[in-house]
Amino acid sequence: MVATAAHKGGINDIVLDEKGMVVVSVGQDQCVRVGRRDGEEVHKWEAHSRPVLAVDLREDRIATGSLDRSAIVWDAATGQQIRRFTEHHGPVYATSFAPNGALLASGSLDGTVKLWDLRATAYKPLQTLSEATDVLSTVQFGTTSVVTGSYDGRLRRYDLRQAMVSVDSVGSPILHLAANDQKALVTTQDSKVSVLNFADGSINCVFSDPARTTSTYKIQSAFSDDYASFFTGSENGLVFAHKAYESPDSATVRVSVDAQHDIVSAIAQRNSYLVAGTSAGRLWIWDVLSIW
Repeated sequence: MVATAAHKGGINDIVLDEKGMVVVSVGQDQCVRVGRRDGEEVHKWEAHSRPVLAVDLREDRIATGSLDRSAIVWDAATGQQIRRFTEHHGPVYATSFAPNGALLASGSLDGTVKLWDLRATAYKPLQTLSEATDVLSTVQFGTTSVVTGSYDGRLRRYDLRQAMVSVDSVGSPILHLAANDQKALVTTQDSKVSVLNFADGSINCVFSDPARTTSTYKIQSAFSDDYASFFTGSENGLVFAHKAYESPDSATVRVSVDAQHDIVSAIAQRNSYLVAGTSAGRLWIWDVLSIW
């Protein structure tokens, strides 16, 4: 396990590159930090005027969203700003690149998701998705779809080829989601984490634990590489690792990251490495095999 002081203030979001070697984190200190898996800092940039709430990484590009209502696309190597989008009317809570890197989705307190064409010269959105009736808290691109989660308790999946939207209600404000083309890992304000199947809207797994609370902060979760287990943070200094399809008695491991019970809000997993970010500005990095 590696622990490093990464930000002066809470960490709001984390992303790993495909090899699990590079960690990009953003936080209350208005900074975007690029570091290595061993904790070494490579770059730190500041361009947003208020705390940075969201980050995504696609090859040589980084996208961030901020309380200042803007989304910025960066060159991951140099920190040069490539695009700055300011069309949202509220803080930008989520950013997600399309798999080919040509489009960016941003979700906001204003209840909308905006799709941006990064190949175009215009700074206007290609499309605005406005079906949510509350804060748009989380968004993720799939192969041919965009999946969104809102405080209205609904997960919406937009099929971009057929211009259709499907809606699943989970009964509680959605804080975060992680999705592939078949299913979504949904973290909700009622302290539950659920695995929802897109094909029929069924829920295979609902995880809750008396030691885990998510009632106040935007807590994240992440699938493992094989989608058979997942990891989630909490408001009391614990990371929970859960095997989704085993009996509850033997499926969960609790890992304490801080004796002071810092909030573990940001979680990312890639290529057998898990990273967690806390309200104290620290990054914790594990080899997943060491947890089980």
